[in-house]
Amino acid sequence: PQSKDRQSAVFNIARLQEALQRYSEAAASYVRYAETYPTSDDAPKNQFHAATIYEKQGDTNKEIAALNEFITKFSNKPAQVELVIDAKKRIGDAYKKAKNDSAALKAYQAAADEFDKRGLKPDTSPLAAEAAAFSRFELAENVFAEFDRLKIGGTGKALAASFTNKKNEVKKVNEAYDQVVKYKRVEWILAAFYRKGFVLERFAQTILDTPVPPEIKRLGDEAVVTYQDALAQQTVALEDKAVETYGAAWAEAKKFRVSNEWTKKTLESLNRFRPKEYPMLKEQKSIISSDLMFPDGAVNAISGNERATAAPQKLGGDDK
Repeated sequence: PQSKDRQSAVFNIARLQEALQRYSEAAASYVRYAETYPTSDDAPKNQFHAATIYEKQGDTNKEIAALNEFITKFSNKPAQVELVIDAKKRIGDAYKKAKNDSAALKAYQAAADEFDKRGLKPDTSPLAAEAAAFSRFELAENVFAEFDRLKIGGTGKALAASFTNKKNEVKKVNEAYDQVVKYKRVEWILAAFYRKGFVLERFAQTILDTPVPPEIKRLGDEAVVTYQDALAQQTVALEDKAVETYGAAWAEAKKFRVSNEWTKKTLESLNRFRPKEYPMLKEQKSIISSDLMFPDGAVNAISGNERATAAPQKLGGDDK
């Protein structure tokens, strides 16, 4: 215990156990190091590394416990603020893998809020900005899922109310995805703007899936055709707005030479609506970098493009 080499020995035990793929023992040894030498400069790193080993093992409970212990021990250390935020995001990931969605959302909220509360800047805290951007995107995905479950239907005032509710939710979803932009992480900005276009697509599809109300059917085939034509006009307006959103995201992706799953989805959507203008390209290797950022001008430009949301007119008369 009094040996001058003890600290190095405790650390080397952990390293050797990891090299021998004795991962459970290695993780425990890294935690032991952090507990035995809590004031050491590398104590936080070793505590955090234990959590990543548990993650590789698929031991969600121990991973979450190690991350929570890291947050408890080091959240008041300014030098560890980025890892603290990343730890909260990783807790969200772990809960998501365990299909505990409510706990995952709570952790993602904590990660993003921590970044905002501490007044961090994306250019000086890139790891934390990445964690916060991802967390805001996951929170927005939940809002989108709630929106996508809403249906339009019923008759008379009930039909009009369901349509209005669905339309109002478009704004709510867009605002959730707009929260991603402030962290200036290019991958998640492009992902958010793909989703904003997709929201309009899904709204249009929900309109098309709306059953013809009985009172319209009773008026005969001509009335049904007129009603369906009115729906088609609504969907065309929404799809045009979706294309505009996709186009803005695609232009930014080309400007910053980014190729990833979200730019692929964006191009696929553009190709579906405007095949001649946006032909599909040969598969490209992703070149996204976790520390790639939009400059302020680009963020403002792409955000400004989406401030207006298509506002379809009523489906019919006052009671339709």
